[in-house]
Formats: sequence, C-alpha cells, structure tokens
Amino acid sequence: MMKPVQFNTRIYKEGTNYLVEVSEQVAGNFANKGYIPVKGKLKGHKFIATLVPRKGSKYVMFLNQEIRKTTHTKAGDVVNITIEYDPESRELPVPVDLEDALNQNPDAFKVFDKFSTLHRSEIIAWITVAKNLKPEKKEY
Repeated sequence: MMKPVQFNTRIYKEGTNYLVEVSEQVAGNFANKGYIPVKGKLKGHKFIATLVPRKGSKYVMFLNQEIRKTTHTKAGDVVNITIEYDPESRELPVPVDLEDALNQNPDAFKVFDKFSTLHRSEIIAWITVAKNLKPEKKEY
C-alpha cells in the first residue's frame, strides 16, 4: 500500500478552473505516467481528484468549487495538501434505460464503451439531471 504524500503548492486559476501543480516527484509516488486517481485532504477536508499530466515534468490537480468553498481557499493561496492513490472505481452505474438503448444499438454501444470513465460519467450525469428536471409552471 502506498503511503500518503504531503506537499505545499499554490492555487492557480486557468480560465474558470482552479488547480494546483503537482511535481513529477510527488506524482511518481503513485504511477509512472498517465492520469492518476487520488484522494486527499486540504485543510482537514477530504476530496477526490485526478492528477492530470501536462507537458514537461509536472502534473496538475483541479480543485472543484465544493472543496474551495469548504476550505475558504482561492487563487494565489499557498496550501498544504496530502494525497494518496485512490484505487476505488470512479465509474458511475449506467441507468437502466441508457443501458437498454445501448444494447439495442451495437454501434452506439461501441462508441460509448470507448469513452473515458470521465466522459461516460458526464453523459450519465447529464441524462440523470435531465430525467429529474421538472418543467416550470408558468403563471399567466
């Protein structure tokens, strides 16, 4: 089992995204290359994230709005983060109606199956949200 790694880093903002740089040395504790699923703590608050490779010898890790609000952090802050490898699957269960539709269309199934876990999860989330939306009542 890999031990957690602690490091200091600055929060940056790229467009609408907030992220921190993670050195190759830190990322190397978990894998040699590619996307690395991690879980960690920032100011005592737990989060899950992914180390994303960038050109050169570094990775970045995106910080979502929930963890930033919970920890009261912003771009420019230097923070201490602890991360460890997260072996848990990030795969969301496929809704029954989507699974039925994909099983009826082998070509669509092949395309869906080739998507990354993140891409499949986004599609599943969009469908789930859309199914739960209720039309607004208009008052005349």
